[in-house]
Amino acid sequence: FLVAHLFSRPVFTMIYGSSYTGSAQIFTLLIPSLFLTVVFGLYYRVLVLAQRQTIYLYLMIAGAILNLVLDYVFIRLFSTVGVVYATFLVNLSIVVVVFISASVLMRPAEVAQ
Repeated sequence: FLVAHLFSRPVFTMIYGSSYTGSAQIFTLLIPSLFLTVVFGLYYRVLVLAQRQTIYLYLMIAGAILNLVLDYVFIRLFSTVGVVYATFLVNLSIVVVVFISASVLMRPAEVAQ
């Protein structure tokens, strides 16, 4: 995160030109959402092993709808940074639901009953 924060502005300027320098801030703010996506990927494998892939399907549909709604609201409130906030909240929500689902699926059979 620190490396991206320090070097994103010069790298964006070098690659895309000075008119896209502001995008570096958005990129830097999106990095925590990337971390959540990685965490989600780990717990998603538990769902696949338990043959509960449909949970993933429903989460992605709900996440896409929630992201659209939050984007609409947050862009009005926070401008372009609102997209970052919406993305982070949706990813965090998905990780929490997947974590809870995976925890329930990983319980020993006698505890789950």
